[in-house]
Amino acid sequence: NATMAALQQEVASGTHELVAADAEARQQIVGVHHELQAERTRLDGGWTDLHQERRTIARERRTESLLAPAIQVGGGLALVVVLLGYCWYALVRIRISEPADADLSALLVTELLDEEPQELPVDAARPAIGHRTETLPKQQ
Repeated sequence: NATMAALQQEVASGTHELVAADAEARQQIVGVHHELQAERTRLDGGWTDLHQERRTIARERRTESLLAPAIQVGGGLALVVVLLGYCWYALVRIRISEPADADLSALLVTELLDEEPQELPVDAARPAIGHRTETLPKQQ
């Protein structure tokens, strides 16, 4: 009986140790589970940040890709405005200028539009532009 009682006592002690070890293992499992949940939460936050950054980069790329054609169109429009302004200025200047300037402008337009160049008309009564009428002394 004493041996059976001692054996029962050892079995009960072993069972208590087993239950305590099982409880400790379960607590460790719960701790690991909480750590995994925290890691998942952190990873989810990282994925969310990554997706947000990708969206931001995609938005910037769209903005940059739209900015290049907008600059090209703006430059083209500026060029057209400058050319139209120059043409308007030239046309207005022809109307208010001297007859010689009008002749020169008409000749310039004719030269630009004709396929074959024409020679300047020579008027003996009026000297050519920048032409001296006196002669220079010869150097010896």
